[in-house]
Amino acid sequence: MADLVIRSAQGGHRMIVGVDYGTTTSGISFVGSDKSILTDINVIKSWPGYPYVALKAPSVIAYAHEEKNRGKITQNQWGFQVTPKLRSYQWTKLLLDDDIDLTEFDDKSVKELHGDGFLALPPRKTAKDVCADYLAELYKCMMAKLEKELNAHVLGVTPLEIWVTMPAIWSDKAQVATRDAAKKAGFGSRPGDKLFMIPEPEAAALVAMKPHLGFGTLDPIDVGECILVCDCGGGTVDIATYVIDAVKPRLKFRELCLGMGGKCGSTAIDRNFIKWMERKFGSYYTSLPLEKRRLGSKAMVEFERQKRNFRGAGGQSSFDIENMDMDAPDSDIFDRDEGTVKLSRSDMQSLFDPVMDDVIRLVSQQAEVGERMSGRKLDRLILVGGFGDSDYLHSKMKAWCLSHGNTQLTCPEDCQSAIVRGAALRGLEGTRPDVFFAKRHYGWSWGEPFREGIDNEKNAYTDDYDGKKYCRGRMHWVISKGQELLPDSVFARNVQLSMDPAHTTLAERKSTLQLFSCSFTEPPEREEHYSCQKNGVLETDFGDVSLTKVESKYNSYLERKLYMYRFEVEVRIKADDGVLGFRSRGYGQQRGNTPVTFD
Repeated sequence: MADLVIRSAQGGHRMIVGVDYGTTTSGISFVGSDKSILTDINVIKSWPGYPYVALKAPSVIAYAHEEKNRGKITQNQWGFQVTPKLRSYQWTKLLLDDDIDLTEFDDKSVKELHGDGFLALPPRKTAKDVCADYLAELYKCMMAKLEKELNAHVLGVTPLEIWVTMPAIWSDKAQVATRDAAKKAGFGSRPGDKLFMIPEPEAAALVAMKPHLGFGTLDPIDVGECILVCDCGGGTVDIATYVIDAVKPRLKFRELCLGMGGKCGSTAIDRNFIKWMERKFGSYYTSLPLEKRRLGSKAMVEFERQKRNFRGAGGQSSFDIENMDMDAPDSDIFDRDEGTVKLSRSDMQSLFDPVMDDVIRLVSQQAEVGERMSGRKLDRLILVGGFGDSDYLHSKMKAWCLSHGNTQLTCPEDCQSAIVRGAALRGLEGTRPDVFFAKRHYGWSWGEPFREGIDNEKNAYTDDYDGKKYCRGRMHWVISKGQELLPDSVFARNVQLSMDPAHTTLAERKSTLQLFSCSFTEPPEREEHYSCQKNGVLETDFGDVSLTKVESKYNSYLERKLYMYRFEVEVRIKADDGVLGFRSRGYGQQRGNTPVTFD
């Protein structure tokens, strides 16, 4: 294959860094902005506590202060350093998103598989705190690798442009929390360093499409193609669909429809295995110490190896899981002397197939929506993520593609690292979708003219400034779910606020506007509806505005002058750093510019 040339997006030497913070594993890539070949993107493959090559490290952390009475560790352990005997915290990333239903994980066997720290938090720490603590270890590892690559002096004067990945289906709150955790961990903290966010399927699409662009490439991507990206990770599956608008001189593509996802990653197969063991061996298995049967134990490491070997029909006929030191009697599925559990091909398939069915269901649903939106069949399916390496998943996806109009299946080289390499590629080339879709309704509530016979009197009030009757709490939706948006889309609305300066200090002369979102197809009319979620607060400060510039009116009933402040609020779905943000302007200057803050 010919070298794949990268077109740098901007001048000035810098180091581009990709950070793939995953539910189960995380990775880092980096490349100098002076590079021009796709293969120049480096992926960290050596990690503390692991003597072998690995594209990612486990997303898990154990705190030294929780182990001090047992004398096991003197400093925090993370990634491969964490052993099954340590109390560790994992899957914490999912706790950042209130929209994710975690009830299916409320199962004793699931907790035992992952440990007490699974979807749990230490005392006096939030999910953002734990994520930041883990990311801080990742940041230190990254800086050590870059210092070795560049030397300390060069690293000190080289700005870093950091791209952190996030699920496409992430709520705005989770996106902001992920960014804030990364900042707290150190990413983007040095003078001149910048931090950006990028959806995982978008990053995967960039690196997966790159080999199919340009003159002389095999299986070239054509203008008009509909491409579905399926990111199959350890914990979740994330899907997005794009349409190609141009391939030269630069790739141009756009989102075709709203993406979707589910919790059907590869660890669901591990949970199926645990339940299979409980059914087959009962208390012989469940009486084993937890450190001998949870993730990271010798037995589960062996199961992971055999899981990767499974190919379905035509593959090996049996799978031996060693290091199962149970007191169970010999049988056709257990060798007591060897401590080995024997799974047949059909046994292993029974663990895979429920997960395969969920993945295929998601892909089918997304393809159906995309085809309805575009009026044409899906042309290509790109399979990425750690689970995307599975030969059995690949065979299932290939069969689905054949039955679906012979859709082409593409699985990039080292698909486990596709997302983290795509994040770095985004920084180099600046390529991003030209159109995407709002995943929720966005708006705010304010006083609207009262509708007699419609609005409830308990929500009524009379404005002191104009003496008119209004209704509080009515929603004003600015952006609709499914609405086509551009990367630089800005939605502006005029806002007004009456105020009595005689009874407010300068510090109190401000507007506080609560932003709401709703994921329902039809949004509600009022803010107290359970589907309305608070998405942040924007404060607009008028303390420095001379009252001579503000519209005023004398209120004879109150016997004093009142003032009406008028300003404009802008909502940016994709702010400069890739997450939701908004700002306000009034009286000749910007008065509020803030990323969203959440309760």
